[in-house]
Amino acid sequence: MLYYSTGKAYQESGKVWHAKDIGIPGRACKWMNNGFMALNVTTEAGKAFLRSLYQQYVSWGVDFVKLDCVFGEDLDFDEITYVSEILKGLKPSIVFSLSPGVGATPDMAKKINGVVNTYRVTGDDWDQWSQVVSHFDVARDFAAAKLLGAQGLNGKSWPDLDMLPFGWLTDPAVNEGPHRLTNLNLEEQQTQMTLWCMAKSPIMYGGDLRNIDSWKKNGVIINPTLLFINSNSVNNTEACEPFLLLFVIIFYIQLIIHGKIIFLIESLFRTALNDANNEEEEEVVVEKEEEEVVAVEEEDEEEDVDNVKAGVSSNGIRAWVATGNNGGQTPQSQDIYIAFFNLNSKPTTISAKVDDLARVLPGKKLKGLQGREVWSLKSITISDVLSTQVAPHGCALFVFDY
Repeated sequence: MLYYSTGKAYQESGKVWHAKDIGIPGRACKWMNNGFMALNVTTEAGKAFLRSLYQQYVSWGVDFVKLDCVFGEDLDFDEITYVSEILKGLKPSIVFSLSPGVGATPDMAKKINGVVNTYRVTGDDWDQWSQVVSHFDVARDFAAAKLLGAQGLNGKSWPDLDMLPFGWLTDPAVNEGPHRLTNLNLEEQQTQMTLWCMAKSPIMYGGDLRNIDSWKKNGVIINPTLLFINSNSVNNTEACEPFLLLFVIIFYIQLIIHGKIIFLIESLFRTALNDANNEEEEEVVVEKEEEEVVAVEEEDEEEDVDNVKAGVSSNGIRAWVATGNNGGQTPQSQDIYIAFFNLNSKPTTISAKVDDLARVLPGKKLKGLQGREVWSLKSITISDVLSTQVAPHGCALFVFDY
């Protein structure tokens, strides 16, 4: 072991220390187990090694460090906290990030968020739709735990949902190709970017920046509205129990009328209060059998309408809400951000009552909203109900002034 500042060997108690004396072979990194292992920071030699290493990083002008294999199922609280102590005293400051996040939980995050800036909360994210879907529950749980923008090293900290696997990529664990375009279609990329921004995840582009089309660059990864929401919005949460601001009940009904098949999806938002009051639906009665949703028509429905059980569960629709200050353009008003996500493979019409939206704004009564849908650039004016059809695997993101 050599000190970066002196170039001399590290000695302690008359002993010259070597790397093998401070490494812990039994805690090798799973994805790079030949020499990449945890450090014994209970020894002065281990601490001296880390101090020398991070002083060298500062001399190189490094401003971001990702420390691998110390979080999630590899949690090493001692190494995390000691590295944080080192970084806290260095100038200029370095952003401190942890990775990966397999097995990470909000309770685990609460033990380290105050000494880091970002921390991965999932395993590696690649360009498969199933992996995009898996991030919704994770994002919901960390937002519900009030960890988005919580106290962190020299400022704040954020759960990290991992890179955006867009554009020109290769396959996992392949360093030299073959290269290819992302497997995610445009709607799926919009959905992922919208969730990442509503959940205030760090935004890191995973594709080759030398090979990027203008649509992805200008339309997705540097979309000013998305980036503003990511950086400046507050009160970000998924609209579901137990933090129920809006609650989605999905009726997925396959109607056969005059020999033609029509897929009708009616998504209604209800609050916990409404559920408690057992309000009756005017048009349909919903029965749940295991995970299936069944719609039963009233007696005055047409006789030739058949009712069919649907294989789509309520998990197929998600909604997020947040608020913001509209960039300070009009100090007297603020923005409300509403994101609808359709994780199903069929087009879905999603609706929300303005009265229910008002519940996210304590003390405010909304009589109408004006704004726009970000991806389509359409202007929107609503008085009672916000309703839109969302493409399969797609999303809609609304910005309203209030």
